[in-house]
Amino acid sequence: MDAPSRLQQSVQQFLQVVEDLGRRIREESGSRPDLRTVELGVRESLRQVGQAAMSDLVEEYGTGRSGNRQPCACGSQGRFKAIHARQVTDLYGGVLQVRRAYYFCKTCGQGILPLDQELGLGPEELTPALADIVELLGVIAPFESAARVVEKTLGVQISGERVRRRTERIGALCLVEDELAAQRACAPGGLETSVAERPAAADQHFYVMADGGMVPTHEGYREAKVGVCFKSSDHIEKGEERHLLVHKRFFGDIDTAEGFGMRMYAAVQDHGVAADGKNCDLLADGAPWIWNLKAEHLPRARETVDWYHAKEHIFTAAHALYGEGTPAATAWAEARAGELWRERHGSVLAALHSARPRSPAAKAAVVELDRYITTNRRRMRYCSRRAVGLLVGSGPIEGGISYVVQNRMKRTGMHWSVCGARKILALRMRWASATWESRPAAASAAAQLP
Repeated sequence: MDAPSRLQQSVQQFLQVVEDLGRRIREESGSRPDLRTVELGVRESLRQVGQAAMSDLVEEYGTGRSGNRQPCACGSQGRFKAIHARQVTDLYGGVLQVRRAYYFCKTCGQGILPLDQELGLGPEELTPALADIVELLGVIAPFESAARVVEKTLGVQISGERVRRRTERIGALCLVEDELAAQRACAPGGLETSVAERPAAADQHFYVMADGGMVPTHEGYREAKVGVCFKSSDHIEKGEERHLLVHKRFFGDIDTAEGFGMRMYAAVQDHGVAADGKNCDLLADGAPWIWNLKAEHLPRARETVDWYHAKEHIFTAAHALYGEGTPAATAWAEARAGELWRERHGSVLAALHSARPRSPAAKAAVVELDRYITTNRRRMRYCSRRAVGLLVGSGPIEGGISYVVQNRMKRTGMHWSVCGARKILALRMRWASATWESRPAAASAAAQLP
């Protein structure tokens, strides 16, 4: 029986199921099936049709054998050895029997499976469409939960371990891509020229924000440094104290400050920021390392200490001076915050110098706030910035860290390997940036990783 007639037989089986359901609905007036029963019956029949159709169509590909030799990536040629079979689970829950020609290259010692490459099959024994769904769910939810969702929605049984393997493998490729992009951007003559040739982007204003979120690993808590870049026009007001951020670009990793700086530079340039940062504002919490990275990669970007972090520092000192939660602490902190907002930095510093700390901890808090404001006072022009409509708070990155890092990486009982966490974070960045389709395709993944 040829393939078209097999498909026709599968379709006839589906039509028969639909007819039987229709008859039950018409005849059993007192106990007709509800819509859920009808839906599930139709879905199960469609799954059977899909399984039969996929089995027939995969056979149409043949074995992929084309002569006794095949070109190898090393430049030599592989020699045909045998026909190898494998089983692959498809989107409809069927197990496909795939027979493939196997070639072996003596020069590099690698096997060649042309049909696997043509079909886009990776090592997880999943068809590409099913693998894409599994990977997406593995990025959004814990691996075991993702496996249950696949079974519940598609009727396909798959283990959490298979979800993990697929998700982390593509995440590893994303890490490689990000690293290569960072190296290209920061190399002499990297992206500067191409970015300078984008006058439209240079005329627009951007924000770059950076912060960190802690990830529980087997080696203890590790900081994931995360940044976001977006156009000021993409920060849309939706109501009082409510905004919508569209077309943002997240970047970051569990990495050194130097490595994060390279990723930041590559990401913001790709998003449209000028090579020297002249068309962007950088908002951060005041940590010296971020200003050092800005000086190295975006020297002309304007610097601002996030208002909420600055206010938090004031309240920390107030609690140390007057006791946490006391009316005196609140009154002192609100007064200093008001002065800082109005850019009366000298008044804040004068209040600190006249304070009378009663403990070593209180004295240390006063000294730290004095240092913080003295070091960053030129980055604390809050009233002036708001007067011209510029942001003073880093809410977008605070929310981004919660979404990108904490919602997936800090669930109860979770502990990651550092390597595994980095792979998931690389995919989470793409998912949060709405650049999911830019991740490496399954076919290229199969070619690049064993």
